[in-house]
Amino acid sequence: MTLPHNCGTVAAMSDLKLNRLKKASAEGLILEHFGSCEVPAGCGGVVLRWSRTGQPQRVDFSVYVTGQHTLFVDGEKPEFTRADLAPGPHVLGLILSGLPQDWALYASINLPRREDAHNRLRSEPDGSWRCSVDEPADARWMKPGFDDSGWTPMIGQGAPPAPDPKHGWAQRWLQEKGARRLTIEGQPQALWVRRAFHVGTEGLS
Repeated sequence: MTLPHNCGTVAAMSDLKLNRLKKASAEGLILEHFGSCEVPAGCGGVVLRWSRTGQPQRVDFSVYVTGQHTLFVDGEKPEFTRADLAPGPHVLGLILSGLPQDWALYASINLPRREDAHNRLRSEPDGSWRCSVDEPADARWMKPGFDDSGWTPMIGQGAPPAPDPKHGWAQRWLQEKGARRLTIEGQPQALWVRRAFHVGTEGLS
């Protein structure tokens, strides 16, 4: 289980609906929100600003697996479940193991300082989450530019498994954010999962 690293309590921006402008007058406006430890005064807040074209953006990764997993971003293990990523192509890589019979993967890639339709990518059976039951020959599969056309698209098979007593809240949290269950047919011993994505001035894609 991997969840966002939060150092302060931040009100849910989706509930506050602060961005009344809806970017009608300028596509480059971004609504940023900060936790209590991210500003010198020690109090969180929000800022509506122009996008800094070309600057790295903070990206959070949330993953829940009924088993064990290791998370990589562009082939590297992030210190926390976040990374500062430059504009351009990137890859979330997951190695899953110890999967029970009724296993499931839920995941979310999030731009926490944006509050619009392009701030989050969720696990869904749309062909963008691809996997292999065979261990890749090298680490290129975790990096942009890898040809994953021969990999298997993950599917949303069956009802979600019952949340486990210890970490079930994480599954429920991701489901509330719109993440859908991903799995594959059969019972793999291990699984290599790849989700390519792009960071741009308009958000995630």
